[in-house]
This record gives sequence, C-alpha cells and structure tokens, in this order.
Amino acid sequence: SPKRLSASKAPAESKVTALRSAALSKLKASWELAVYMLPQLAVAFSFAGSALLMKVLPLAGLAPATMQEELLSAYEGFVALPLLKPVLAPLGVGARELMLGLALAHLFAAALLVLPKGPVPARCAGLWAMVAMAGAEYCTRSTGFVPPMTPPQFKWHASVIGTFCHLFLFCCGAACLFREKTFSLGALSFAYSLFASKSGKSNNKEKVASPAKAKPTSTSTPAGSRKRDSTPPPTKDGRKSK
Repeated sequence: SPKRLSASKAPAESKVTALRSAALSKLKASWELAVYMLPQLAVAFSFAGSALLMKVLPLAGLAPATMQEELLSAYEGFVALPLLKPVLAPLGVGARELMLGLALAHLFAAALLVLPKGPVPARCAGLWAMVAMAGAEYCTRSTGFVPPMTPPQFKWHASVIGTFCHLFLFCCGAACLFREKTFSLGALSFAYSLFASKSGKSNNKEKVASPAKAKPTSTSTPAGSRKRDSTPPPTKDGRKSK
C-alpha cells in the first residue's frame, strides 16, 4: 500500500540526510582548517622557494649566468641603500653575504612554520616575514629591481606583482604573529606519531602471530597427597601388631 511504501522510504531518506550532513560538516571543517593554515603554508613555501631559487642556486653557480649577474648587481645596490649601508658596511657584509644570510633566515623561518608544533615558532616566523617583506619592498622600490630575466616591456607588471606578493606575505606574517590561536604545522610530531602507531601495530601483529607456549603439567604426585596406610606392619610370628 502507499502508506507502507512511504513508511519504508522514510528511514532511507533520513539515513541519506544524515550522511549528507556528516559529509558537509567534515568538508566545512577541513576547509576551515585549510584556510586557517594558509598563512603558515604561504610563508613557508614562499620563503623556502625564494631561498633556494633566488639565493642558494645563484651563489652555488647552478643558475643561468644572466640570472646570477642580475641578482648580484641587484644585491650590490641593496647593500648601498641609505638604510642598509650604515648597518652592513661596518660588519663587512657584501652582496654575497647578504644573499647567504637571507637564505639561511628564510629557510629557518620556513622550518619554524613546518617542523615544530606550538604558537611560539609561528610567531617568530611571522615576525621575520613582516620584517623581510617590508625590507624587500623598500629595496625593490628604491632600486627598481624586478625578478631577473624579465623582458623590458613587462617590468612594470612584474613590479606590481612583486609589490602585491610582498603585501600578501606581510599580511600572512601578521596573521602568524597576532592571531590568538596561531600554531606551527608540527610535521615532526605528526611523523613521530605516525611511526609510533605503525610500530605499535607491527608489534601487536607479532604478538598475535606467535603461539603461546603451553605450560608443562607435572605428572608426579606431591608427597602430601599420598594416603597413609593405617594397617600395621606384620611381626615375625605373622601376627599383626596392635
């Protein structure tokens, strides 16, 4: 009858609705987590890429020759800027030393955002991101620097894109520094917990696979369990002693 069909369809529809709501809630939670982790990921990957591609490879001689020349000449101009020269000149820091120092600082900040766990590393990396992006914008605007090997007709566009990237990473650093519930990603603790869980599972499998040894049962009867014979021993004449 139609009533029975509608009654049978109701539990199925309720199950589908429950599954749909659970999937939507999980999707929403994962999306919120991804958005909350966006500043850490943006700063970490940008700094690591900048350190390796724009500093380490040119210093090691692994970048194209044109790129190396443009970067070294640009950093020579950075060192000679009015705000940096009074600080760097007494320390004997030149273009190569500045590139190497920035590369190490960027890699350390990226490691602080990815490897440990907790708010303090994230705040330290966020502070460095703000300082580095403010300095990068000052240096590029003062010297007119654009990314190396940029065609002349696109230099203005590259300058605008660079300013936008500096502003975006500055805001990401501010989010890492000033947010109430900021945190580093904790890749080390995650890897350790994953390794510990796998090792625990393997140990449990080994325990289940190894058969338990049966305890040996003793067949000898204890001395106290023997029954005492109440019959007196016979005498020499064959009579039983009382």
